[in-house]
Amino acid sequence: MSEKKPSPPQQNDPNLRNQGGNWFSRGWFWIVLIILLVIGSRYLFTNTGDAANLVGLNRVASYVQEEKVKSITVQGDNVMIVLNDSTKLQTRKENDESLLQTLRAFGVSEEQLQSLPIEVESAPNSSAIFSWLMMLLPMLLVFGFFIFIMRQAGGGGQNRAMQFGRSRARKMEGADRPTVTFADVAGSDEAKQ
Repeated sequence: MSEKKPSPPQQNDPNLRNQGGNWFSRGWFWIVLIILLVIGSRYLFTNTGDAANLVGLNRVASYVQEEKVKSITVQGDNVMIVLNDSTKLQTRKENDESLLQTLRAFGVSEEQLQSLPIEVESAPNSSAIFSWLMMLLPMLLVFGFFIFIMRQAGGGGQNRAMQFGRSRARKMEGADRPTVTFADVAGSDEAKQ
């Protein structure tokens, strides 16, 4: 009686999936790298001032009252102040109020506001693009996660996501088919029970 051991799976069997894989070749590394670069560039380009030169609006109002301000540039919510001694300061204003209303609330007179050179620049559009990207990114990640799970469950390929209940039994043909006959087991005790 000879027992036949199952043969190991062949290397080029199309039913076997690639279990390992290089992150570089799969593309996941590059996707993660691009996402990190986008987020990093957002923080890099939004930091326009030095943290040591950040002041409050009340301090800016006192500089205006003392006539120490050379110019003011408003860009969105950011306010850049240049003093007479060329010192550059930065502050933030309220989103829904103008800088003039805020300075009036701190006690700056109309004459001082008239003599003050204020330049208003448009805010960069990168924040709008970034906010859209941050809104779409979670949805894209969830969609990518579902695609990944469906490919894992279906073994990859087209239209295999819903075939998880399908039998993977192989047909026994030719030399792989066991050749056990009744004569081989006629005298064994297990066959009588």
